[in-house]
Amino acid sequence: MKFTRANIYGFGKWVDKQIEFNTDQLNVIYGDNESGKTTLQQFIMFILFGLSPKDQTLYQPIESSKFGGILTFLDESSMEVTIERTDDSLSIYAGNKIYHDEKVLSQYLNGLTKQTFTSIYSFSAIDLLHIRNITEQEFGNILFNVGLAGATNIEIAERNIERETGKLFKKAGRIPTLNKQLQKLEELTLKESKLKKQESHYALMKTNHKEYTTKLKQTNKQIETIREKLDQLNKQLHLLPTINEFKKTTASLKKLPKQIDFPNGGIKRLENQKEKLIPLLSQLTNIETNIATYSEELTELKTSIFPENVEKLSLELLNDRNEYERNLAESETYATTIESIENEIEGSLLDLSIPLNREALKDLNLPYYLNKTWKNLEIEAQQINQLEKEIESEQAILKNELKMIESETDQIKQKLIPITELDALKEQLINHTHTTKQTEQLNNHKINNQTKQKVFYSGIGFVVILVILSFISQKPLFIYSSIISILGLAGLYYIIQFFEKKNERLINSLLGNNNNQLTKSEFNKIQNQVDKQDNNLIQLKYLENEKQKITRGELQINERYQMFKQRKDTFYQRVQDEEKEYEFLKEINPVHWPELLVVLKSLKEKEQNLIEVKEKNNGLNDALNIYEEKLTKVLSIL
Repeated sequence: MKFTRANIYGFGKWVDKQIEFNTDQLNVIYGDNESGKTTLQQFIMFILFGLSPKDQTLYQPIESSKFGGILTFLDESSMEVTIERTDDSLSIYAGNKIYHDEKVLSQYLNGLTKQTFTSIYSFSAIDLLHIRNITEQEFGNILFNVGLAGATNIEIAERNIERETGKLFKKAGRIPTLNKQLQKLEELTLKESKLKKQESHYALMKTNHKEYTTKLKQTNKQIETIREKLDQLNKQLHLLPTINEFKKTTASLKKLPKQIDFPNGGIKRLENQKEKLIPLLSQLTNIETNIATYSEELTELKTSIFPENVEKLSLELLNDRNEYERNLAESETYATTIESIENEIEGSLLDLSIPLNREALKDLNLPYYLNKTWKNLEIEAQQINQLEKEIESEQAILKNELKMIESETDQIKQKLIPITELDALKEQLINHTHTTKQTEQLNNHKINNQTKQKVFYSGIGFVVILVILSFISQKPLFIYSSIISILGLAGLYYIIQFFEKKNERLINSLLGNNNNQLTKSEFNKIQNQVDKQDNNLIQLKYLENEKQKITRGELQINERYQMFKQRKDTFYQRVQDEEKEYEFLKEINPVHWPELLVVLKSLKEKEQNLIEVKEKNNGLNDALNIYEEKLTKVLSIL
């Protein structure tokens, strides 16, 4: 697999960036601190292995909403393969085929996992810098310790692993880190369940609020309808006596027969009645004449006393009296409602404790999209607060671990033996080992010399026998044999003497060294000191590695903090933009802005309702004023 090209849509500080790789030579990426080298490395790992949603938020670009990118490489057959990954999708383009399965990508990686990749192909400059900082003496000590310690390192490493594992987790413990995190997880789970119950309760209350609001509107409409009916009924009630009289007359009329026969002697009685009626008609004529005369006089008197429109106004006042009383009652009700709403609005503004008065509330513009904007700021504020706490917590943990490691390092360094003293002890061990070997060789030489002496004495006996036989037999064979045997015996004697002198020198050398020879207890004591020194050096190496891990962790946290700082600055810029638009937000945490928006919208609705009530009340007051003006005019005339 050879990378040929990377096209970054958006990842950390990289936005709409294309990078070409050379497939024939080594590619080296370098730059200043915070220039994006590690971010590019994380982008390649993201394309190959993906990232969790939580880690994706750390590399979400600030200046763009796009996330992810494309990585192109050549496979073993030199065919170009393109991997495109975003926050929620994966696409692999190989020739004319398109795949969306992680298993296909795993086949191209030949089973390479993220852990293997970071262990073999991913290392920092700090790791390389540490190799350069090792001195020649330290390197020699490391090789020597490996030679002396052997498998001891494995045992020490196992003990360290067990100790660190014990620090992280114990089945029946509370202090280890994992136990604390598990306990914290249980607490958060309980808290989450409580919050979910509260959320469901709030949703139910919100639903009920909508239902009650709908019912309230319907009830208001019903009240208006009932009022209209009541007005009609009042008018009908005013006409009820006339209607009842009409009904009684109609009923009486129906009781009368359809045809009434003229009674007997009726004509005579009629004529008598007519005769009696003549004087009455004369009187009636006189009375009507008097009425006409009196009516003219009355008209003249009315004209002289009252203007022509007073009577008309009086009749209008009488007709409008019921409506005036009803309007007066409604006006008093509206005045009570207005006072109640104004008190509610003033009380709510005082409870908010923000620099916002009634006039500013009336002019306040709350567009429909403001709820989403402030809700996003609330979520962003919560995430920023959570990230800040996590970073501070991780920094504190690393500082404590670094402090503990430095403390342990100081303690171990105090126990270390100086190098010169350690070299002297090692030299004593080497000399003791060498002397022991020489002593064993000396013992072996003694045994060999004893064997040679036995052979020499046996040879002397053999030579004596040959000499005796040569004198007795006077044969040349025995004489030559005797001479050869004597010469061989002399040579053997010379060899024995040579080795005896050599042994004497060796003995003298050993006697000289025995003066400084270590006893077994001294040898064991020195060996224990050297072993402790080796263990301490191994422990120091382990602590140094842990310190490097912490240093790398601090660098990663610092990089996360820089990204977090950029995100925080962008967030506060958005907050300041909102605060410029709504100055009363400066004294309120953005987390509470959505709640404040709900209250403000409620106050705006009350303010609008108040305006409508006031308009209705003003209409009633206008009608009341007209009636009172008419009444005042009549009274002034009278």
